[in-house]
Order: sequence, then C-alpha cells, then structure tokens
Amino acid sequence: MVDAPILLPEGRTDDKTRLGYGMVATAATLFAVNGSVSKVVLGSGLSSLELAQIRNTFAAILFLAFLLVVARRGCASVAASSSSSSLSASSASHSCSGSTSSPSRTSRSA
Repeated sequence: MVDAPILLPEGRTDDKTRLGYGMVATAATLFAVNGSVSKVVLGSGLSSLELAQIRNTFAAILFLAFLLVVARRGCASVAASSSSSSLSASSASHSCSGSTSSPSRTSRSA
C-alpha cells in the first residue's frame, strides 16, 4: 500500500526537500568537475582503464567508510533504544554484531 502524502502548512517546506535539492546540486557540481579533471588526467598520459580503476578504488573506499559510520550510528541508536524499551542489551548487541538473519515477514491482507 502507498501512504498518502503529508500535507504541510502553506509556505513551509519539508527539511527533506531542502536535502534533496542540495544533493542534486552537489551531484551536478561533482559531475561537472569530474569531466574537467578527467580531460586533464587523460591528457597527461594516464590510460582510460587506469583512470577507471583509480576512480572505482577510491569510490569503494569512500563507500565502505560511509557504511562504517552509518552502521555505528545505527548500532548506537539501537543500544540507546534498547535501554528504554523491553529489549535486552544482548538483543541490541546481537543486532549490531553483523548477523545475517533476515527479519520475519508477515503477510498483509489488501
């Protein structure tokens, strides 16, 4: 099912809207810078295969660093919520220990 959109008061924008515009502007800027830098690097004698390898390596490193930061933040929020709810501390540490168990699925009637 699809939820109905949230209607905001007149003249007020959602914080996620601003975030979305910021992300689009950042992506466009990085795309433009990427083209200029690529042209200079390829002109200096680096092959396109080597450039692609360097780009992918740094992208993977940055992505893994991002995931580590987000995962730790998620574990901290799980640990904080478990102290105030009925979950035990062992279940909170289990959910952040990297287990690969999937949550159970429940069927919904339409």
